[in-house]
Amino acid sequence: MVADRLAARQWEAYLAERVVGRECRAWPGPLAETYREWTERIWLLRAAPDAPVLLAPRQSAALWRRVVAESAEGPELLGVAGAAAWAEDAWRRVAAWRIDLRPFDAARHGTDFGAFLRWAEDYRTRLADGGWIDAAGLDAALAAAVELPSVPVVLADFEATPAQEKVIERLRASGATITTAAPPECPGAAYRIRCADPLDELRAAAAWAARRLDEHPSARVAIVVDDLAERADEVRRALLETLGGGNASPPPLFVAAPAADVDALPLAGAALNALELVSPKGAFSHLSRWLRNPRFHWDPRSSAAAARAEAKLREALGASLPFLEAYRRAGLADRLRAAAPDAAAKLDAALDLLGLDGAARTPAQWVRIWPPVLEALGWPGWPEGDAAGDAERQSWERALEDVARLTPIVGAIRAPRALAELEAGLRGGPLAPMPVTGIHVLADLGDVGPGYAGCWVAGVAATAYPRPVRVNPLLPRSLQAEHGLPWSSPRDALLRSRALVARLIARVPEAVLSWPARVRDEAADPSPLIRDLRPLERPIPGPARRPDPPPRARETVADPPPPLAEPEIRGGVAAVAAQALCPLRAFCEHRLGARPLARPEPGVPARLQGVILHRALERFVRRYASRDALSAAAGPEIAAAARSATRAAAAETFGAARDALPALLEIESQRAAALIEAFAAKELERSPYRVKALEWPLEIEIRGKTIRCRIDRVDELAGGDGLAVIDYKSGHAPQAPRADALRGDLQLPIYAVALSPGVAALAVAALRAERVGYLGIWPRGAFPGRPRDTGEHATLDALIEAWRSAIHALVDAYAAGDTRFFLGDDAAAGPYAPLTRVHEQTALHRGWLAPWSPP
Repeated sequence: MVADRLAARQWEAYLAERVVGRECRAWPGPLAETYREWTERIWLLRAAPDAPVLLAPRQSAALWRRVVAESAEGPELLGVAGAAAWAEDAWRRVAAWRIDLRPFDAARHGTDFGAFLRWAEDYRTRLADGGWIDAAGLDAALAAAVELPSVPVVLADFEATPAQEKVIERLRASGATITTAAPPECPGAAYRIRCADPLDELRAAAAWAARRLDEHPSARVAIVVDDLAERADEVRRALLETLGGGNASPPPLFVAAPAADVDALPLAGAALNALELVSPKGAFSHLSRWLRNPRFHWDPRSSAAAARAEAKLREALGASLPFLEAYRRAGLADRLRAAAPDAAAKLDAALDLLGLDGAARTPAQWVRIWPPVLEALGWPGWPEGDAAGDAERQSWERALEDVARLTPIVGAIRAPRALAELEAGLRGGPLAPMPVTGIHVLADLGDVGPGYAGCWVAGVAATAYPRPVRVNPLLPRSLQAEHGLPWSSPRDALLRSRALVARLIARVPEAVLSWPARVRDEAADPSPLIRDLRPLERPIPGPARRPDPPPRARETVADPPPPLAEPEIRGGVAAVAAQALCPLRAFCEHRLGARPLARPEPGVPARLQGVILHRALERFVRRYASRDALSAAAGPEIAAAARSATRAAAAETFGAARDALPALLEIESQRAAALIEAFAAKELERSPYRVKALEWPLEIEIRGKTIRCRIDRVDELAGGDGLAVIDYKSGHAPQAPRADALRGDLQLPIYAVALSPGVAALAVAALRAERVGYLGIWPRGAFPGRPRDTGEHATLDALIEAWRSAIHALVDAYAAGDTRFFLGDDAAAGPYAPLTRVHEQTALHRGWLAPWSPP
């Protein structure tokens, strides 16, 4: 009998060492059972027929949450779950150390202890009314009213509480033989060593462990990491990186930390995400993961359509709404039916099963309805013959069973609460299988069982050892110290910490205790518990070097980018502008169609803000199509026209989402109307003009290639002075056209080349809250502000001809398949770096990497 499942596995492996390595392929294993498993089994087998029903741990926790939530203090608590966990822990301690709460009066004690006493009385009453007993009260019930078996029992590494001692006394009185077991002491060596930081500790521990296993391949070694639950992923990465260096294959690695996040369970996590999607807690992130998961969309065509739909929906207004609201009220259903009909059909089927009322159900009812909902969403079931999949399936079924058991405790609950219970059950799943040999990473010194060939303990700094006092905040500290609860006083914590270190040193042939010189930005000192150990002055040996594998044959295939065969440049002006900044990015973005996924954000996306403003300006300018018409209007009339134009443009852009987002539509209308009013004031400062065209579609032919574009606005200047081409810019840092066409925004230069001769002005209308005005090149007085000069070119026409030559060269390079990138320019980096390989190519160019050459 042992304390927990980890100890049971260690003792099973230790007792099996006498046969491991022999020719036998199977052997009878010892029965190592935890005390909790043993008491539950005895209660189920030997309790009276009318005995109370034993609650599972999740049931007890749920009952405590209900007690605290329904108490007088419940509404005032910031969170019920934390207080309920403290109360449950205090209840366990009181039962384990046989503390009688009856003499205490809740009204005469402090707020916290008094609240716990009231909660404990309510909890005890609910247990009695329900005919239940929990694990905390099981020891007292076994010691008082159950006939215990007279079988031999071996207590291994087991420190009994007072309540457990009563059960053991009763067991001995029944005729059972009770002995204790401990591994033989090893006259080993213990060392202390300082490392640079926590990561350096892990690497040194891995190198030490690999060397120990090289010397004893059939052994197992332990590494203790204090904060393993929070650092489990970091620990795995650091150990595998170190162990993989120079080794054909790393030794078996076991990390004694259950999954802290459901994301670590890809299959179960995908199923949970799908259920969350069709619940009131569903958001666009749930829809995104479901649409892109091939397990739900196994048909290649359906999967591709779902992924394309997801990319488009990221920029939709519905992405900021809860999924059910967006699907039912904001037009998301229609958009999804048009883009991915198979996915929409699955969602409709699942929502039909759940109904529209969002009614509460009992946990057992939720467990019954979830499988058909998953099947409707496309869930193909659990994979057969896959060890990892089988483990996740077992975790899923165990979590469902735990949820169903909550029915008599919590009654009817709504979907978010039921899914939260399911997620909690998945998060605390069982440990992974423990290999008999290899490296075991443990979370505490007390977890080091028998049979290890060595142990490295990381983080033995003065701030961590001796272990700090650990008390329950709901119980008076004096009460806990008086009854001798573990870690309840500084003296007890010091004695227990010393005992743990001494136990480790006596248990393994070699113990290394390390501490980091620095933790983050703070210096760390060694624990006083290890100052008398011998320093480990020799360097930590690395793992034995394996022979390098024979070189694999490599083949270099010349694959130059092909020239553009189509007559049209897809992407239009943007493709040519991208060619000027980075040819390689232009090729990826416009020839290959590679685009980074938009990031859904609350509110109106910047792209849609620009669409609303452009549509509103088109309406407004059509109404006031000249300076004379604008100057004839009074201020209130202009303000009303701006509001009317922006409301109409916003309603058109919002589409089906306008009824679901009325406040956001009004805010965006007011924002755009204010910009248009400021823009109208700037328009009145111009010389006379007349609008010639708005949203003018053009097909431009350059060097045999067609470029399709749409010009925001073209004005005729007064007196026949020529045309003014205007481009609206509401994004970040708008720029005027530059004399050097290859270093600025090419939109206006390309328009000028297409419309010349006759272009007299090129203006960017900057429409931003911090500035509304014009940037560009124009005749004196045509626009307010100072125009940009034409550089070395005497006239705008001469500058346009220079632009023409530069644009022709860019089009030729783009059409020829130019894929260069420019050093020092980050245009090829960011989301395009995996395609452009910009960092690797830069390192090769600068000599940081040696180019590969065939042997």
